[in-house]
Amino acid sequence: MKRSLKWLLFGAALGALFVAERRRPLRRQREPGPERVGRNLTIGLLAAATTAAAEMPIVAPVQRLAERRRLGLLRQFRFQWPVVDAAFLAGAVRWVMLMVVAGGFYWLVFNVLGTGKRRRDARDAA
Repeated sequence: MKRSLKWLLFGAALGALFVAERRRPLRRQREPGPERVGRNLTIGLLAAATTAAAEMPIVAPVQRLAERRRLGLLRQFRFQWPVVDAAFLAGAVRWVMLMVVAGGFYWLVFNVLGTGKRRRDARDAA
């Protein structure tokens, strides 16, 4: 894998960790946000580096052996790009429509109907 791609994936993983920690923290907040996020990202990076360092003596020789002997499941199959024609585009449009309907159903159930329940609970409590 190219070195620039590795750094791009590393940055994407770091960004995903940051967003996930900001949206839904794993613990209750006891200190300011930037300090907590910084500490958690540091611990995550140390854990990833430790895991990579620990698995490298095992994975690297096995990977070289598999490449030298041309082993692996993916070499047994022939892959080709899908043909982009009218049938492919029609199938893609169907899947997009299914996702839109599922998203609308999710919004209806959890936002519209759920909000009404919360309003009734707040009215009954008052």
